Amino acid sequence: MVDPIAGITAKPKHRFASEHGPNMLKTRRDAERVRDECKEMVTKRALVAGGASALPVPAADAVADVAILLEMIPEINRRFELTPAQIAALPPSHQSLVHSTIKRAGVALAGRIVSKELILSALKTVGARVTAKQVIKFIPFVGSAVSAAIGFSAMKYVGDKHVDDCFGICLSLLDSSELRA
Repeated sequence: MVDPIAGITAKPKHRFASEHGPNMLKTRRDAERVRDECKEMVTKRALVAGGASALPVPAADAVADVAILLEMIPEINRRFELTPAQIAALPPSHQSLVHSTIKRAGVALAGRIVSKELILSALKTVGARVTAKQVIKFIPFVGSAVSAAIGFSAMKYVGDKHVDDCFGICLSLLDSSELRA
């Protein structure tokens, strides 16, 4: 893509989007590549969350966590072709297969519009960690470091779990004989 204002070539947000277009996940190798990229993205965002957790400002880390997840979860869904728009673009028989696979996997964040409420629900899985980091961060010196580590691990857990869930859904769909037709 060429940026008309700057006159330079801009890198697409998702490096495979321009190469493969829609339905780029055709093989297990494609899914593994997307999984690896998403895990890398999760690690980078978890580092940011850890940094926000180190700040001795009440609730700054919680706001950062929600903001990070509101951006990260839809991006993971998009890369695994599990956004509502991507699913809606499939033939009806494929749509029902995707929805039933998501439902069978019990994944709350795939195939849905990600809202603040949905993110807060996902954060409940690491609720004890989130509560602990709020208290620990006010202990001089060590508190910020421990809070940062907890913030990093909580974000990494939520992000990696979603990547693994989406990868599993993707593999199930790739293995489905209905989608090969």
